[in-house]
Amino acid sequence: MIVMISWVSFWLNVDAVPARVTLGVTTLLTLTTVAAGVRTQLPPVSYVKAIDVWIGACSVMVFGALLEFTLVNYLSRSKYRPENILKPVLVFNVIKSQSGQRNMNARDRASKERARNMKMACFVDRVCRLSFPLVFFIFNAIYWPYYLFAEDAQ
Repeated sequence: MIVMISWVSFWLNVDAVPARVTLGVTTLLTLTTVAAGVRTQLPPVSYVKAIDVWIGACSVMVFGALLEFTLVNYLSRSKYRPENILKPVLVFNVIKSQSGQRNMNARDRASKERARNMKMACFVDRVCRLSFPLVFFIFNAIYWPYYLFAEDAQ
């Protein structure tokens, strides 16, 4: 359930930074607390237990959701490229403007670049809405049969 709760951030608005951070950090800390509680209940052994694999995979999924938020936040807040990087493009735009096409000013470029970055951030959210549950489903489809029937095979 904690892993699924971390996916709620994919449906939150890209600009809802406090909500997404709170959700991501809270789910990660909750999972860490659960893992610590489980480890104290089991005897220490030198090999990897099934619960270690389960909690490790869940931690990777929750941490992945937090990293996805970081990527989306970076994409949505990216500024347009500085003028010194765009100098060759500006020269080209001046040549195009001389041929009758409109030369965009810096504000227009910035707003278009911001809109493009926001669109990319929303696209990443949409992809993660599908890919995270799919990856977790595939993990479960492999994990549960392996550990439920592994004892029968030995």
